[in-house]
Amino acid sequence: MSNDRRATFLFYPPTDRANAWHMTFDGFRAALERAFPDAFTRLVPTSFRGGSYLEFEVATPDNPGLRGIATLPVEECGCITLTDASPTDAAHIAHWLSDSFIPSPDLIRFSSEAAMEAGGRIPLGTPSRRRHRGHRSSPARAPGSRRVRRKRDHLSAAAREAASPECVKR
Repeated sequence: MSNDRRATFLFYPPTDRANAWHMTFDGFRAALERAFPDAFTRLVPTSFRGGSYLEFEVATPDNPGLRGIATLPVEECGCITLTDASPTDAAHIAHWLSDSFIPSPDLIRFSSEAAMEAGGRIPLGTPSRRRHRGHRSSPARAPGSRRVRRKRDHLSAAAREAASPECVKR
């Protein structure tokens, strides 16, 4: 496991396009299980407005038991929360979300527990390994390629900054 500072990380759509993900629990569960074949998922009912949330656990390269929840506060408006995650874990999930689940990489925002405690959020877009729809795709890059490592390092650095207690309102 990584020795990075562990925190809670959140991924959500831009507020002005809250339902842009068109997320459903069934769709998220199916995508998660395709990307992480050993994923554990469980739909949990809540008493709040008769709603529910989806608990999940997946294995990342640094964490065999990364846990999170997916919520739908409003129809098709998803929020993904990772608990007790390292910035490296957050970067891995952010890449999966932006590359495979979210319709376009510019539709994902990111914050952390430390940022919220500091009274703000860091609404960072996440770097993606794919191009926006409508463009020709670039050749697939190996996970260890220099370009992919730079993008992953950029997101890991942003996640570490967001997890730090010095995080200030932006």
